[in-house]
Amino acid sequence: MSTSAAAAAAGPAPPPDDSDDAPISLPPPQTSALLSSFAAFLTIALHTLLRHRRLYPPETFLLATAYNLPAYQSRHPDVCAWVRDAVAAVLPQLRRGAVRTVALVVHHPDDLAVAERWVFDLSGFPREDLDDQGRGADGGGGGAVGGGGGGGWNRKGRGGVGAAAAEERRRRRMVMLYRGMGGDDDDDGAVNWTDVNEAFRGALRRIAYAAETNPPPPEGSTFTLAIELHDEAPAPIEHPQLWIPSQPDLQPPTLSNPFTGSALGGASTTPIRAVQAGPLFFECRYEQGKEKKPTSTQDSDAVEDDSQFSMYR
Repeated sequence: MSTSAAAAAAGPAPPPDDSDDAPISLPPPQTSALLSSFAAFLTIALHTLLRHRRLYPPETFLLATAYNLPAYQSRHPDVCAWVRDAVAAVLPQLRRGAVRTVALVVHHPDDLAVAERWVFDLSGFPREDLDDQGRGADGGGGGAVGGGGGGGWNRKGRGGVGAAAAEERRRRRMVMLYRGMGGDDDDDGAVNWTDVNEAFRGALRRIAYAAETNPPPPEGSTFTLAIELHDEAPAPIEHPQLWIPSQPDLQPPTLSNPFTGSALGGASTTPIRAVQAGPLFFECRYEQGKEKKPTSTQDSDAVEDDSQFSMYR
């Protein structure tokens, strides 16, 4: 896995070759355990980014502890629900090995141009054994739209609420994981949870430092959570529809469209951390948006149609 420091130009580019670094496959129990631990990490990382990037007022966050580190958590129930539901919508796609990247995308408040992207490159994340994907993979895939899957998708609002018992189990698991317990251990020793939690701890520390020290985005910026799918992955169009296609400037190159979206890569890309512990591997990076050019009235009108954007907070 490599991270380019050059800005991505809008023009033809070969789509990523998903076959070069195919992730390993794990049995369903180990996959579920890794997904649960990653869901906790992603949840904590999103709360950290929302606070340090001042996307919500700092006073609306409380100081907690995660992986033996100080970590912030929003006190607003709607923000907590949005983060929880967004992470839950990612997991079925990640379980089946469909996700290439997950990104928190921050947009300028006036014209929704991309100000920055906080990217988690999950192309090397372990996937569930293909022999068992018919069992236990929550969520439905659905067929592809417009000539196939792949591309970028944005989180569209909140998903359905599960039963009260399932919700209570999720709440207790999140409390345990926020305290650094990391989930149940595997008896076969294939996953060393001490190493996994240490890797998450190092990544969270680096993310918090980068988010705190980089210049903040403009006041009033909006954000969304986006996923980029592998070329062969079906589009996430199941009902209820949790994802909508990203705008064209955030679309990665695919086999059917070899053009890289102009907002991808930004003006600069800064690697944050490569996380590796046993079968677990992913990378984190920060992409600073390109400098905005003065826009005319016609340019502003051109972006008024927000039908291809997600529901921003």
